[in-house]
Amino acid sequence: MDKQPKHIDYNLIARFLAGEATSSEAEFIGNWRQEEDENEKFFNQCQKIFDLDVTDTAAGDVFDTDRAWTKVRSQLENRGPSNTTKVIPLDQGNHFIRNRMYYLSGIAASLIIGMVWLFGLRDKTPESIMVASGPDIETVFLPDSSKVVLAAHSSVEYKNDYGQVTRKVWLEGDAYFDVVRNEQSPFEVILPQARVSVLGTAFLIESKKDQVVVSVETGKVNLAPLHSDTTGLVLVANEKGSLFTDSQQLRKEKPTSMNYMYWANHRLSYRQMPLPEIFDELSGIFGVDFNIEAEGIGNCRLSGVFRDQDIDTILKNMALSTPFEYIISANRITITQASCVTP
Repeated sequence: MDKQPKHIDYNLIARFLAGEATSSEAEFIGNWRQEEDENEKFFNQCQKIFDLDVTDTAAGDVFDTDRAWTKVRSQLENRGPSNTTKVIPLDQGNHFIRNRMYYLSGIAASLIIGMVWLFGLRDKTPESIMVASGPDIETVFLPDSSKVVLAAHSSVEYKNDYGQVTRKVWLEGDAYFDVVRNEQSPFEVILPQARVSVLGTAFLIESKKDQVVVSVETGKVNLAPLHSDTTGLVLVANEKGSLFTDSQQLRKEKPTSMNYMYWANHRLSYRQMPLPEIFDELSGIFGVDFNIEAEGIGNCRLSGVFRDQDIDTILKNMALSTPFEYIISANRITITQASCVTP
C-alpha cells in the first residue's frame, strides 16, 4: 500500500498551481514536496487534475465545479466505498472569502474532492468527507456549488454521494450557508440537537451552549428538533429562529439588523438608522473605536447597502449621502463635523 502524504492544505496547492501563491507559500510548497516521495506523488496527482480542468475551461469562463467533479468521479467510479471518513483540516488562513477568487475557489473545490477520491484513502474512497476549520474563517464549496462559510473551529461533513439522492450535511459549530436551489433535492443540515431544511437560500446557523439559532438572509428555512415529528418553525428572510435544546421549545423573532452576519457574507445594510448606532455596530465588526466630537450627530440617519468594503471605503460612501467629516488614526476614528438637518 502507498503511504499517505504528509498533511498540507489542498487550497494552498490550488493557489500555487493557479499562480496565486505568495513567495513564502511557494517556498513552503517546494520544501514540502522534497520532504517525502509521497508528497511529490500527491502533488503530481493535483497537477493532473488542475491541468485537465483548466485546459477544458475557456478563457474568461466561470470554472464549472460540477463538471470537474463529474470528470474526476467518472475516472474512479470502479473504486469501492469504505466505512471511514476523510478529514480535511483547513489551516492555512482565510482562502476563499474574497469574491475575486471565484475561479480559483472552483479549482480548489474540485481538488479537495478529487484528491480525496484519488489519494485520501489509498485504494478506497471515503464514505464521507469532513472539512474542518482551524482558528480562521474558511469557505468550502460543496459538489453542487453550494457555499459553506465555516466559523473558526467548526466543521461540516457530507457523504461522497452528496447530491445524487439527497443533499445532507452534518455541522459542528457555526456556519453560513448559501445553498443552490434544487426543488428535486432539498438541502438539510443536521446538528446534534436540531435539523434545518431548505430548498435554496442563504442563512446562518449558530450552535450555542443551550440553543441553536438560525438567521435567514434570503429564501425560506425550516428549523426543527432533531428527534421530533413536529413540523418545526418556518423562517423567511430577515427572521431569526431559536431552538432551546433543553426544553425543545422554538421561538421566532425579527431582529432590527442582520449585520451580525458580516463575518460570513460581507454585507451591511442600513435603513434610516441613526449614525451613532451605525458607528457602534462598525466598531464591533471592524475592531475600531469611534470618538464623536460633532454636535447634532444624533440627527443624522442613513440608508444604504455596503458589500465587500473596508471601513475607510464604507465611511467615504456614507459621507457622500449623509455629510460628516472624520479623521482616521490607527484604530481610532474621530467624527469631527456633521451637517444633518434637524427633524
